[in-house]
Amino acid sequence: MSAFLYRARTPGDAVLIGELRDLAQSRGARLHLLTGRTTEGSQPFSPENLRGLVPDIAERDVYLCGPAAMAATAERSLRALRVPARHRHVEAFRLGV
Repeated sequence: MSAFLYRARTPGDAVLIGELRDLAQSRGARLHLLTGRTTEGSQPFSPENLRGLVPDIAERDVYLCGPAAMAATAERSLRALRVPARHRHVEAFRLGV
């Protein structure tokens, strides 16, 4: 089963949630909406949290798109979880000012 992890500060900030719900439903996938502030005690992209959401993550292809800092954090966790480089597909961006 596929899994989508969608990160937003608040549920109201999750502007693509409808489209992702439709996509997940059509693919028989699970959608996890990760909200809240990132703090010392709340690390949504920590290795432990990712493994908790997707226990077999090391055997999956992982597609990641997001701001550069978030992508870097998630990629460090994917390396720690031993997701092979050929299974990590990352598109990082910077928000314009």
